[in-house]
Parts: sequence; C-alpha cells; structure tokens
Amino acid sequence: MNIRTITIKDNSEFNSVVSHPLQSFEWGEFRRKTGIKVIRRGFFEKRKLVKGFTLTIHKIPKTPFSIGYLPKGDMPNKELIDELRRIGKEEKCIFIQLEPNIILNRHSGEEQGEDSRIDSGQARMTKLDLVLAAHPLFTKYTFVLD
Repeated sequence: MNIRTITIKDNSEFNSVVSHPLQSFEWGEFRRKTGIKVIRRGFFEKRKLVKGFTLTIHKIPKTPFSIGYLPKGDMPNKELIDELRRIGKEEKCIFIQLEPNIILNRHSGEEQGEDSRIDSGQARMTKLDLVLAAHPLFTKYTFVLD
C-alpha cells in the first residue's frame, strides 16, 4: 500500500473514503484557517485511494513539542499507527490522541449489546499498544439519522 499527502486536487475522492465530517477535507481547511497545522494522508492500492485521515498538530506553548489529534477516523491498524509514529517524530509530538469513529451496525443481527461492541473496538486498540484516553475531546456517541 502506498501512502502519500492529500492535496486540494484529491479533495472529493478523499471525502468519499473518510467516514465522518470531522475527517472531511473541508473541516481540515477550516482548522487550517484558524491557525492549526493540518496533515492529510491517503492510503492507495495501486492508484486508488482506499482510506485517509486528517490529523491536526497543536503546538505546546514555550516548548518545541506538540500534540497530534485525529478525531473520528478509521479504526487504527498497523499501517495507520506506523504512519502516525513517523509523523509524530517529525512534528515532535509527545502523543497523538485518536478517537476512532466506531460504527455500531444495528441491522447486523448480532446479539451482543452496544457496550460489548464498543469494548471490542477498545480491545483492538489495546492490541496495537495504544493507551485509552481518559477524556475524549468529542462526544463518545454520534447519532446518524437516515
């Protein structure tokens, strides 16, 4: 899989593969215009964009360090974590907070409760040696009306 920086010419394709408005190209542009550094990456199979993310970088005053924040992105996997580690080193991040967009499928026929599906997502993050944040910045639940 190829990973590369997403530019304005990729914006509509990028928006079609991200799963939440906080990951959209436009939200990143809004954040950039408010003075926040925005990094967008796309994961390509051959020449097709298959997933992507928007990461914001927040400087810590009076230090050379920063904090990364990736709200409502895909569930992390090894490729994503490796790319975030690389970016984190470049940007001198003391940590990068991930708040994945865990989608609960009520129509799947699964018998398990909502909490067990969320716990399953947390277990997957723990297997990647990620530490769960005590205080997420965005709400834990987003309701999708269709």
